[in-house]
Amino acid sequence: MPIFSRNQEPLDDWAVIQTILHAESQLHGQSEITPSRRAGVLYRPDDGNQFLSTLERQLIHILNEGEGATKTASRIEEDEHGTNWVVMDDGNFEDLVSSVYTIGNAMQYNEAGQHRIAAVFEFYRSGNVAGENDWAPGSVGYWVYRYDRQRFYPFVPEGKEARNRAGEMQISQMMRRANISVEKEMEEWRPIWGIPF
Repeated sequence: MPIFSRNQEPLDDWAVIQTILHAESQLHGQSEITPSRRAGVLYRPDDGNQFLSTLERQLIHILNEGEGATKTASRIEEDEHGTNWVVMDDGNFEDLVSSVYTIGNAMQYNEAGQHRIAAVFEFYRSGNVAGENDWAPGSVGYWVYRYDRQRFYPFVPEGKEARNRAGEMQISQMMRRANISVEKEMEEWRPIWGIPF
């Protein structure tokens, strides 16, 4: 899996990430997408970083304590590419988005921001009409937020290492209509194989 490059620390991830709250409401209301309960933060592990090496123990405190605690269920999974995921599950989409931001922000605050790769949100295609090459109703797709570029892009895997480019274009049009900041350079729409949810 490609590891994304990084030129500078993000200034304000929440300014971009929060746009999917209104977009989800709009697109779900129009029966175009249905959000799942799951999302995740993909990052490079680093035993030399105290925060990352103890992250699994800290998750319960990060998400369950203090004002605005979401109590989002979470776990850490290692994938076959040597990167790790904080996998989150919450039936409240607003809390799920807030939890994803909180985890990424905690990494940034604890000098692990450069290890963040992406935040990934899972969706399903709603409706019952689709063309031959479209993102078919019931199919899974992802909105991927790249920390290094502070932009989203769509990802629709089909099988182990194939992707539905027509479906991704369809989703990107939905995202743009809903005012999500979509990465303009399609070569930067990097595949993320083996998403653990």
